[in-house]
Amino acid sequence: VTKSFVKSFCEDQQGNIWIATLGELICYNPSSEKTEHFNEKDGFANTFFYGVLEANDHKIWVSSNKGLACYDPQTKKVKNYTVLDGLQSNEFNTGAYHKMKDGRLAFGGINGLNIFDPTALSYNPHKPKIVFTNFMVDDKQSQLDTSIFYKKTIDLTFDQNTFSVEFAGLEYTSPESNLYAYMLKGHDKNWVQGGTRRFARYSRLTPGRYEFNVKASNSDGIWNEKAAVIVINILPPFYLQPWFLIVATLLAIVLIFFISVWILRVRYRTKLHQLEVNQKIQLERERISRDLHDHVGSQLTFIINQLDGSNQQIMIEEHLTDARAAAMQTMGNLRETIWALHRETITIIDFTDQVKEFAMRQLKSNPTMQLDFNEKIRINHTFNPSKALSLFRIAQEVINNAVKHSGGHQLSIDIDYSETRFKLTIADNGKGFIVDPAKQTGYGLQNIAFRAKEIDALFTFSSTPEQGTKVALSMIL
Repeated sequence: VTKSFVKSFCEDQQGNIWIATLGELICYNPSSEKTEHFNEKDGFANTFFYGVLEANDHKIWVSSNKGLACYDPQTKKVKNYTVLDGLQSNEFNTGAYHKMKDGRLAFGGINGLNIFDPTALSYNPHKPKIVFTNFMVDDKQSQLDTSIFYKKTIDLTFDQNTFSVEFAGLEYTSPESNLYAYMLKGHDKNWVQGGTRRFARYSRLTPGRYEFNVKASNSDGIWNEKAAVIVINILPPFYLQPWFLIVATLLAIVLIFFISVWILRVRYRTKLHQLEVNQKIQLERERISRDLHDHVGSQLTFIINQLDGSNQQIMIEEHLTDARAAAMQTMGNLRETIWALHRETITIIDFTDQVKEFAMRQLKSNPTMQLDFNEKIRINHTFNPSKALSLFRIAQEVINNAVKHSGGHQLSIDIDYSETRFKLTIADNGKGFIVDPAKQTGYGLQNIAFRAKEIDALFTFSSTPEQGTKVALSMIL
């Protein structure tokens, strides 16, 4: 079914109905009900068809606005004829077609009548030879060292990546009807049908090796499959050429080597310096530990013994109790200092146990307060002694204040540690107080803030009357 105007139709010897329309040629087989459509894509010069006839050799002839066309159902090929082949005109008329008894065909056009015997037509057997005639770069004449006719290879720089090649098929029966096809290997995937155009243009190609192939057919469609070939090399810029990449790679390897050596030396010197510092620190720790234990500790022990002895009778009982408690607290602080300084490292678990033991010890003086201790330790990290001692002193300060001054009945301690962050939270449900941000006095806030700053920890504090107090300390490890 077609929407075009039907101009003529005929039945061939096989029973097929050929229909010429102003748009396409149609072949319909009544037996199989199969329909075929033909247009310029099949090789016809024009699809404004006027008349259609079958010749005695079973080929189909049609007239159009661009001459006559012969379609061979066996080979599926089309041969077009124009005024260059002897037609009266390229334009034919509607209804001006006839097949004579002797097999000759007649087609009428605007300048007369053409009568011919299709079986008597001969075909040109000569295959055109292809030659290159010109080469242009950036649409300008290229200055080659010899004629393009003799060139096999052309080298271009990376910025000469737009070029055109001109060629010709040497067959002069009807040279204006010669057809051409070309392909640039490395760019085109298939042959490009150029028709009668005798040049090809390519632009903005990437550097690389290309092979330009071109072949031609004569006016009767006989192709010379032996293509003419010319190699075109577009050279990359110097920084993409192999020699430069090799040199750059070698230089990069040498540079990486020297940088690695330098980094290793820096690390070695840093480690050596750290070992020296750690050794000095360790010696100082041992000295301080011995000094505290041998001198201050022994003196405090002596005081405690004296307070427990006979001299206690001549002192006021209340003062004796306070003195003894102060001495015991000093002794405890010394033990905790020795605990921290006597070790090379302190683990999270050791620190947690020490805080828990201290809190339980302090709660003995306030039986009404209960301890809620929670710990989430995902990995047993280690602290250096000075950082562990600072953390413990902060915990001491907060716990002491909560036990002595909060008036609450619950003390909550949470220790949460992941691979990257340590967090200590101490809270009570006591009476709380109104916080003065300008002063931050009371509750040992200044001392706690100072210690937190020393170990690069984030200190937060909140308190609400009758709702308790909360102190949080977080640190990135």
